[in-house]
Amino acid sequence: GSAFWAHLAGFFAVLIAAIAFGGLKQARMEFGHEVLDRMNLRGPAAILAAAEAHLKEHPGDLRGLRERAQALEDLHDVKDAAQAYQDLMDASPMESKGDLVRKIAALGGLSAIPVVSRMRLADSLSAIDAEASVIVLESIVLGADDPRVPDALESLAELAKESAPTLAQDCVDRLISEFPMHPAMDIARQKGLVQ
Repeated sequence: GSAFWAHLAGFFAVLIAAIAFGGLKQARMEFGHEVLDRMNLRGPAAILAAAEAHLKEHPGDLRGLRERAQALEDLHDVKDAAQAYQDLMDASPMESKGDLVRKIAALGGLSAIPVVSRMRLADSLSAIDAEASVIVLESIVLGADDPRVPDALESLAELAKESAPTLAQDCVDRLISEFPMHPAMDIARQKGLVQ
């Protein structure tokens, strides 16, 4: 009998503590957002300092990540801004990643993302934001030597065949001339990209 009541009391104690500490964490996050709002009146350096302090306590907070990236961009710290937008993209839902890809590309930061990650990103974006997927794939095919370039060329040709036939044909021509024996060439043939 006493074990039952002890377990029940323990359950309620944990429940009350969870509510109290969960509410406290939420209150601290809301306070951090209020500080960010106040810092918007002071300028990008103040926003950056407030965002970094907020992110130490709430590392995955999208608002803090966004404010930090925008402040770095406003301060013309291009390299760190591109990395901050990449951090924001990693934490964001898929439907907002296309706009972040465009931001990172405008800052010249896509090449800092590993090619394997860019291939996965392009694949996941292809159904919801084809334009962003094209931007990611172009960063691979125009970038440095990588064994995945033929795969990126095939994917880009497939993605661009309707919207940008010239780009698609350029990808196919490069695939034929530079990678005639690569398995991506066989996939391009099966999809009807190579005549």
